[in-house]
Amino acid sequence: MKRKLLSILALLCLTVSGAWADNEQGPTYTITLSGCDNTSFNITVNNATLPYVIDKIGELSWKLDAPTVIHPYCQDFTNVYVKSGGEGKVSVDWVWNKMTITITGAFQGKATIQCDGEGYDPYSDDPFYESRDIYVTCVSNGPYTVASGNCGTSGHEAEVTWSLNSDGVLTVSGTGDMNDFDDGTPWSSSSITSIVIESGVTSIGEFAFEGCSNLTTVSIPASVTSISQYAFNSCGNSAATMTVSIAAESSLTTIGNSAFTDCSSLSSFNIPSGVISIQASAFKGCSSLTSVEIPHGVTEISTTTFRGCSSLTSVEIPNSVTSIGDGAFRECSSLTSVEIPNSVTSIGNRAFQSSGLTSVTIPNSVTTIGQYAFESCNSLTSVEIPNSVTSIGSRAFQSSGLTSVEIPNSVTTIAARAFEGCSDLTSVSISNSIATIGSYIFKGCGKLTSVEIPSSVTTIANNAFKNCSLLTTLTVYAPTCSVQASSFSGCNLQNIYVFSDVVDDYQAASNWSTYSTKIQAIPALSANEGASNTEYWTTYYNDLANATAPEGTQVFKVALSGDKLTLTEISDRVINKSQGVVLKSNSPSITLASAARTGTTDEGGYEVNSLTGTMSSITNPGNAYVLNKTTTNGVGFYKLSASGTIGANKAYLTYDGNLAREFFLFDEATGIEAIENEPLTIDNVVYDLQGRRVAQPAKGLYIVNGKKVIIK
Repeated sequence: MKRKLLSILALLCLTVSGAWADNEQGPTYTITLSGCDNTSFNITVNNATLPYVIDKIGELSWKLDAPTVIHPYCQDFTNVYVKSGGEGKVSVDWVWNKMTITITGAFQGKATIQCDGEGYDPYSDDPFYESRDIYVTCVSNGPYTVASGNCGTSGHEAEVTWSLNSDGVLTVSGTGDMNDFDDGTPWSSSSITSIVIESGVTSIGEFAFEGCSNLTTVSIPASVTSISQYAFNSCGNSAATMTVSIAAESSLTTIGNSAFTDCSSLSSFNIPSGVISIQASAFKGCSSLTSVEIPHGVTEISTTTFRGCSSLTSVEIPNSVTSIGDGAFRECSSLTSVEIPNSVTSIGNRAFQSSGLTSVTIPNSVTTIGQYAFESCNSLTSVEIPNSVTSIGSRAFQSSGLTSVEIPNSVTTIAARAFEGCSDLTSVSISNSIATIGSYIFKGCGKLTSVEIPSSVTTIANNAFKNCSLLTTLTVYAPTCSVQASSFSGCNLQNIYVFSDVVDDYQAASNWSTYSTKIQAIPALSANEGASNTEYWTTYYNDLANATAPEGTQVFKVALSGDKLTLTEISDRVINKSQGVVLKSNSPSITLASAARTGTTDEGGYEVNSLTGTMSSITNPGNAYVLNKTTTNGVGFYKLSASGTIGANKAYLTYDGNLAREFFLFDEATGIEAIENEPLTIDNVVYDLQGRRVAQPAKGLYIVNGKKVIIK
């Protein structure tokens, strides 16, 4: 009995403690058992690599290092088998040959360590020396900490700490900046499902959570001011949606390079209003992101910021942004429209390449359109290029869906292949400021049927219009222009028009001579009969070239001041480009020649001219007056009906004064006829000097049958 009592007392002296720590194998849980004689051994659980679950004694789960002998009846243990482990308070109870460890707290349950062997006798005088197995079995009842450590910056490591629990929740807490993790992180990225950054942490380190492929939720406190580069790179690639919540009144100002690159399950991201910098590729490849609002204060949308955001349907760009970087919205295939604010001055290379845009209005603040900017935008059918743009980059609109394009006169450079492969392009207006139409610029624009070359162009490069198979008509306003043998390769040119005075020169010029039989004078203008068959009137407008009227034709500019119309003759008969004129000729057919004038459009007396014009036929743009003649009133500018049209290369007046003018007559009357004793009501139609019909004229000056008369 004495030996039995001593054995029981020895058992009661046994103590147990447990804790999680790191070793070479990763996060481990160690159970330490100590006897009265201070002998002890550890049961070490490597939670990250346990491959089996114990259902019964004797089934293999995980074999650990053999412990040191601590109990006289269980010596030389060679195996320890573990089902699972946990953290919490530990108590122990020995009953004969079985030790039960009870764990309470975050991880509740019982662990049983049993030494078992044939012929065991707890009261025997002889110790039990045979090697036996120890089994530990625990059942989880809640999350527990599997690993923890420090993650502050150098010299301040302990000021920011981390803890990862059994549910995959990684918590970062403390005060200050997180460290950068260029050389890897202390936690296992694939185990993390949720990240909680607690208030007090001020920055998220570089590569901090890169590759957390099972990440579904992120909570960022208001204290964080910056998210460093690659912080969440390639996170959340599982089937579950990834959400990022940022606390109200956030202090965040910077989202670093590739901070959320390839977070393919990130569907939304509310960028705090205080953010002023969104760096390159910040959201590149976020293929589930549907909308984004860029806060006021951001001045640049950096390179490839939203590239590959294939679900992005809307984006709000504030008027603080001055540039859209290279590839910023490249491959945003669901983005059908975007409003570019008038603060933007440049659109970078590939900025919208392969996006889903159907139309785009470029503000008049933009000066450059980069290479490939809208390349392969197959649904882009129209674009408005403002007269602030000076250059269009190589392949800027290549293979887009454009059906027509007007290149304003502000553009001085169009790089090679800018509109190559625009197979639906039917019309193009080329800037009168460019000197060279570059290589392959309009190659493969198979629906172009006619093109006008402005007078500024001196060179058409090789293959410029290659394979424009429907191109049959070409009008060249330049006095001289060189071409390459391949400039119009694959075209079907039938008519090439030039000014009448340079027909012979073009027919003899190198490479033009191939088309000598098709080169002819620009068709003559048709004029309408005026007061008699000795005078003919028409208007003319062309913003691509200056021209000279032949002898026998007078050229007039028109000044409208208030309701008074004044015609002033241009003595040298030169019609400046972008100036509307009235032509009065002694012939109904007016053939124009080229003009060498190179100065401003006001040169030669055009300083005050109220006429404007159009290069193509248009519907009444509003308050338009066109040249006409009536039997009653003669030649003048008459109000055009709302649905009326103005023909190509025609000039017209606009008048939005308060007076209900029906017409403006030219002051061609030979004099004023005095009609005395005329009754107040007369049979002829009477107009006042403002062109308004008068039913009951009083005494005064009127227009009757196209002449000024005085009714007394």
